[in-house]
Parts: sequence; structure tokens; C-alpha cells
Amino acid sequence: MTWLDRLGSMASGLCAVHCASMALLPAVGALVGGELNERFEWGFFSAAFTLAAVGAVAGYRAHGSAMVVTGFAVGLSLLSLGRAAEALALFEGGGVLAVVGGMVLVASHVRSLGCRRSCAKSACAAPGAA
Repeated sequence: MTWLDRLGSMASGLCAVHCASMALLPAVGALVGGELNERFEWGFFSAAFTLAAVGAVAGYRAHGSAMVVTGFAVGLSLLSLGRAAEALALFEGGGVLAVVGGMVLVASHVRSLGCRRSCAKSACAAPGAA
């Protein structure tokens, strides 16, 4: 299921780029429209979150890397906190957290893909050993 990591890294990357562009170019958000922009925000978040959660479980089953799962957990936590901060206006900087979370998810998907390739070349270690 390497397609899952590839799709997940693309979705997470697009989410991070979107969050960064909305933080850097607030006028773009105004042009798109508040309600439509909010739908995009939740759409990107939902796609990145779902693909990362499924990718973490599938990846751990395939290669057993606790480091990759930890990366997914950190990325999902940052992304969720950033999205909640933006949506609920909890504090300034939610967009930065979301961008960092998205980039951590991209790195986790790429690392998971690398671990899967290593598994294809040799027998994988038991879960937790990588």
C-alpha cells in the first residue's frame, strides 16, 4: 500500500501549503469567501488526518517502525491543535502549528514509504523492532 503513503504525503503537503498561504496572504481567504474557505480548511484537515491515521496503522503493520508511528502522532497532534486554534480563535499562531503538523506528516509518510521499501528488499523485523 505504498500508494497510501504517497497520497498521504501529497494531502499533508497540500494542507501545509494551504495553511501557509492563508497565513501569509489573508486577502486570498477574503477573495475565496469565509464560508468556502472554512470548508476547504476542514476538507484539507479531514483528508490529511484520515490518510495519516490509516497510514500509521497500515505502516506499523507492514514495517513495525515505532519512530514512524510517533511521527504520525506528533504531526496529527500539531495539525489538530493548529486547526482547533484557527477554528475557535483560541490563540494566534494556529496556522503555524497546522503548517508544522502538515510537514511532520509529510516526513512521516516519506519515512514510512522508505521503511516499506526496505521491507520489500528484506524480511521485516517484528513490530517495534525498527
